[in-house]
Amino acid sequence: MKLTKCINFTGLKLKCISGSQSDDNSSGSSLPTPTDEKMSNTLGSNLNPSISVDKKLKNIQLETTNSTKNDVKSSTPFKAPRNKIALKPGRSLMDWIRLGTSGKDLTGVGGRFLDITHEELKKHDKPDDAWLSIKGRVYNVTAYNEFHPGGFDEIAKGFGKDATQLFMQAHSWVNYENMLKKCVVGRLAPVLVSPIVPKKFSNNEEKNIFLQSSCVPTKTNLIAYDWYQSNEDVVIVLYTKYLEIKEENIIVDVSKNKILLITIYLKDFVSYVHSDLEQIIQGETQVNIGNNGKVEIVFHKEKLIKWQKLGDSLSLNGTWKLLSDQELHYRSCQLIARSRVSKNTYLLTFDLNEASQMRIPTAKHISLKLNKNDAELERSYTPIPKHLKNLEETSIKKGKNLHLMIKIYRDGLLTPHINDLEIGNYVQISDYYGAFDINTIDNCDELVLFAAGTGVTPMISIVHRLLINEEEKKIHVRLMFCNKTRDDILWREQLQLLSDRDKRFTVIFVLSEPEQDWTGLKGRVSMDFVKDFVAGTKGNVFSCICGPTAFNQCCNKYLQELGYETNQVHVFANN
Repeated sequence: MKLTKCINFTGLKLKCISGSQSDDNSSGSSLPTPTDEKMSNTLGSNLNPSISVDKKLKNIQLETTNSTKNDVKSSTPFKAPRNKIALKPGRSLMDWIRLGTSGKDLTGVGGRFLDITHEELKKHDKPDDAWLSIKGRVYNVTAYNEFHPGGFDEIAKGFGKDATQLFMQAHSWVNYENMLKKCVVGRLAPVLVSPIVPKKFSNNEEKNIFLQSSCVPTKTNLIAYDWYQSNEDVVIVLYTKYLEIKEENIIVDVSKNKILLITIYLKDFVSYVHSDLEQIIQGETQVNIGNNGKVEIVFHKEKLIKWQKLGDSLSLNGTWKLLSDQELHYRSCQLIARSRVSKNTYLLTFDLNEASQMRIPTAKHISLKLNKNDAELERSYTPIPKHLKNLEETSIKKGKNLHLMIKIYRDGLLTPHINDLEIGNYVQISDYYGAFDINTIDNCDELVLFAAGTGVTPMISIVHRLLINEEEKKIHVRLMFCNKTRDDILWREQLQLLSDRDKRFTVIFVLSEPEQDWTGLKGRVSMDFVKDFVAGTKGNVFSCICGPTAFNQCCNKYLQELGYETNQVHVFANN
């Protein structure tokens, strides 16, 4: 096999409310990029991460190669990086923050919160009167035009219209809610649809109707909610009519042993049950999947008394959103274990509280958030199994805890604080998200994986699902894993052991800056490298790529030039 080059990154990207970004170059990239987690000068400001974060700079978001909130769907072709526009002096991120806190009315409507129709929105399509909508909120961006890092022409494409799709295509990772929070005009009025008449249930002493959603549009299945009780338990029944529903489609959050939020994922939308329960509950929650989309969620009473009602409805109760418009919910999770993986990478285990449950689907991601110095520091990670040695552990199956492989950057904004966490400390962890669907590869004959650095984490999740949990599955998986040095190879022994004992799995390690005694493959990625790696694949072939932006783009480009269709490739994007 002729392997001429291999590009290798353990890249990571900083994302702040300005849209600035940087890539880590620690694994030997020849591309000039700033050090990981340091702010680039995207908006013309020169922010120095060595000084304390400005207390007004909220919600800095950091995103890694091992996970992303903006996975590229398999239908997304290779694209060149988006160009940044040089901004005028005084138009930096910090200048925008200062303007927002100056007391000036940036809404143009006196700070009122209005209901805006589509017709009204269309009227505000001029540079000196520019409104646009993102995910149902309307913003007056007239004052922001000169601060936009992509330039006036790009933001002007959204004037007077719902710009959600434009926003998602260009930079969906930007925390626009904080960036434009001083510009909110109101909400965009929805297009009304005919309600569906909910099914009626009998009402008796032990069984009461809790909630029936009559606002779900025709294109979704009606979800009805019901509850009943025994002496010891309270049971909520969800009638989803979603025949493919699994435990991972249900997230249960219980805070203060009384505030209940159930998040239900149903294909293209997410729905909620949200209640202040009548009484306190205790112990572990059970989620039981029945027939025809029926789900029973069992809670244990603290006091063995009869409840007169389930509880009082809270803000999200009965609401639904398109999955693309979902606002992530965060829950407090406790660090319960920590082990070293490499010189600067650790496996951290976090535990949900006793009554909560979140089972994370294969290769989905979460955001981990810490509050430091009045700033919210946030970064995406892909949960993985504890090891590759055997079947999924019970605690993972029950959605009680999750494992994160985290690389610590000494001069980073977030990871030094993660490194300082002690056993028993708490962090905020979001709902899961991500575009990857394991069903896409369930029927493929060969799976070709390209990973660089911590970009291996979604691949670990996929490999464990296909080869460990499904020992009889007929599939061959190839993993090309690029790193800078031998010591940077995460889980090297486990991956090699799996390759040795399971003929369905092949792993190739490639180093960009190898030690003298390294006898494996060396170099950086090229067409010849990718061509040789995929040679001999047969049948239905699918490929996944995860690494820094440049790594992803190169691998994706070469696969397309080799004849791979866009529906044969999934890129865990880092853009």
